[in-house]
Amino acid sequence: MKKLVVLLCMLAAFAFAQKVEFQAFAGSKDMLKLGKPEGAVVPFMMQVKGEGWAFAAQGKAVAPGGDPNTLIDAYLDGSVYVVVAYISELAGGTDSKDYQVGMIDARLYMEDEALETRGVKFKLLPPANDEWAQGMANEAVSTGASVKSQLWEGKYDVAITRTAAVPLDNDALNPKPKAKRVVKDDSDKPVVKKRVVKKATDEDDEDEAPVVKKRVVKKKRVADDDDEPVVKKKVVKKRKVVVEEDDDEDEGLTIKEKRRRAAARKNAAQ
Repeated sequence: MKKLVVLLCMLAAFAFAQKVEFQAFAGSKDMLKLGKPEGAVVPFMMQVKGEGWAFAAQGKAVAPGGDPNTLIDAYLDGSVYVVVAYISELAGGTDSKDYQVGMIDARLYMEDEALETRGVKFKLLPPANDEWAQGMANEAVSTGASVKSQLWEGKYDVAITRTAAVPLDNDALNPKPKAKRVVKDDSDKPVVKKRVVKKATDEDDEDEAPVVKKRVVKKKRVADDDDEPVVKKKVVKKRKVVVEEDDDEDEGLTIKEKRRRAAARKNAAQ
């Protein structure tokens, strides 16, 4: 009888051990915060919200070699991550999605080195933090207490190494929705006929070439010299004055006296 009870206990323990799972989360600044060191001990706070996860965790990690600066420097370099051990317990959230609430323990890792982690506590966050979800979380912690000491002793190193290879970050937990490809249906679009202007080429016949009427601007004719109008000038004929000299009468007179006598004759003739 005792052997049967022991066998059943072993089977139960084995079945439980198969349920323990691990998930690594990135130690980025938007998910993990380190507190003020207390000697070699560094407090930490973590918050995870995204697809399938909504919880906060806090605890204390012991820095390697007792130097907290080593842990802080690794955190700033992005070399720190957190591995959470859980038993799969899914609770429905107010957004009609399932969230994991079976977290039982967590441990900080610096590169591939597991750090001693103390006093880890979990708190459920909306949208899966109602009384029903909290009851499931308490049951997971209670059930996992019997194997909690075995989680980080090498038994689950393969599972831990596998999940630590690709820690979940905020981008993975909150993926952006992919833009839907819209296929345009051109069947209902009206057909627009475009006017095609055919360019004339050298091979086209002259009869096929379009006749373009040009506007002719008449220029004023500039008359040649031969076409210039003849302007008739008024010719004023001068009357010829004939001075008749009487050689006999004018003989012996001076030139001045001769002119006076000629003028007197002229007046007398008029």
